[in-house]
Amino acid sequence: MSELLARWSSRELAELLALDQLDPMGTWREDHRAALICAVLARSLGGARVTPKDFMPRFGESGHRTQTTAEQIAIARRITAACNAIEGRTHGRHRQPGRRADRAD
Repeated sequence: MSELLARWSSRELAELLALDQLDPMGTWREDHRAALICAVLARSLGGARVTPKDFMPRFGESGHRTQTTAEQIAIARRITAACNAIEGRTHGRHRQPGRRADRAD
């Protein structure tokens, strides 16, 4: 800290603090931006009233329950089904089982 104060003027420090007030820097801000994107995607896929808070990491909270392997597989299947539904609407047809997606008809 002393090196920073020795090298930077009070004007430069004030500008940095003002910038941080307008556009905060740091890990929390990055987590919030990612959570916002997740919330938008979840709502577009039919997520019922999710908010960015639902996707923010909760460090140090007690009562945390670890998901079982079966729960993780069920979630992965729901995500895959949602992606396949979007792909089918976007491309106008569903991919046939056993067919490569990059192969022309």
